[in-house]
Amino acid sequence: MVATVVIPIVLVIGLIIGANYLQHLAAGTADTASAQSNLKSALSTVQQYAAAHHGSFAGVVSAPDLAASNPSLTFAAVSGSATEISLNLVNADVLLMTSLQSSPQQACFGVAEVLTAQLSPVFVAYPATSEPGVYFFEAPTLAASCDARNVTPPPGGSFVSSVGFPAEPLP
Repeated sequence: MVATVVIPIVLVIGLIIGANYLQHLAAGTADTASAQSNLKSALSTVQQYAAAHHGSFAGVVSAPDLAASNPSLTFAAVSGSATEISLNLVNADVLLMTSLQSSPQQACFGVAEVLTAQLSPVFVAYPATSEPGVYFFEAPTLAASCDARNVTPPPGGSFVSSVGFPAEPLP
């Protein structure tokens, strides 16, 4: 008699816990996809900007074209959400953009575009970032924010890629 009452209650509790876990997992995946998608949209816009400005990012940080071309995004000094893009104009040939992913694990996703060969790499632990190209990266956050001026992917892993956003979990 007790088993016939307890087993259905345990099953219902298990279903509720499982549903909450799946909902949390889906929200985290959506946040990751949103941060990455928003960065790709911003990348397209800054590439158009560079093409229209003689292959240079000079002036891009204050360009109103960024917000006009991406009305759902905010371009801020520090990203506090997937819809905020932080910009760092390293020089006229190197631009870093980051966006905060808040779940499932807090991380900073970013894109570095290098227009011409650099004397030193954008990320010291990843020497290839001195060569022209687009580099997708992932880095830990500082104080729940994602600042393109202070971002550094961890060394010793696959946290920078020239083919797409890294999938390796941060240490």
